[in-house]
Amino acid sequence: MWAREIVAITDSRICKSDLLEHIELLAQSDVGAIILREKQLEPSTYSVLAKQALKICAGTGVACVLHSFAQVAKELSAPALHCQSNQIVHLPHLRSHFRTLGISVHSIEEYLAARKWVDYVIIGHIFQSSCKVGVEPKGLKLLESIITLESSFVKADSRDKPALQGLYAIGGITLETLPALTSMPISGVCMRQALMQTADPKTYINNAKATPYYLHKM
Repeated sequence: MWAREIVAITDSRICKSDLLEHIELLAQSDVGAIILREKQLEPSTYSVLAKQALKICAGTGVACVLHSFAQVAKELSAPALHCQSNQIVHLPHLRSHFRTLGISVHSIEEYLAARKWVDYVIIGHIFQSSCKVGVEPKGLKLLESIITLESSFVKADSRDKPALQGLYAIGGITLETLPALTSMPISGVCMRQALMQTADPKTYINNAKATPYYLHKM
């Protein structure tokens, strides 16, 4: 049976409250992990934020995954890093530095180039998203195509269980769009706007987990 996790993606630019306060609310909810996606920041600013976010998440046992800033993540001895697709070439080097390593992909080609080195892959964007204004969504077709390849994946090594593992969908995922993913054998979904703009992420996540997507048994 698939874990059906809900992963929160941060974005201080659209967060309705103080980001760290919101991260604390997320960490106290039933979220599977929090990816600190603040790539618009300077590395030094991101480092300060990441230290605080890691501390908050450590207090609740929720995984905090740093995003893009590989050097910052190494300096902070962060256990998890999420990479952008343009960092695929660096994955072999980064693999040894992190217990959990993940990547975002937007094509089968990117998936095939990255999958050997990572624990999880985020695929998108699936539906229309405010994060990708004017960019046509990949839709369910890309997700379905990559799912057919997943059975051939071989773990790169025998590391401890990573914080995230498998395939995750992203892009325009809300309570309204979740049902379209019900039959997809994926490990979970990622939510950015929905979780950044709700004042009560715990209730939102509980409502998401009451949808057919989450209740469906594979």
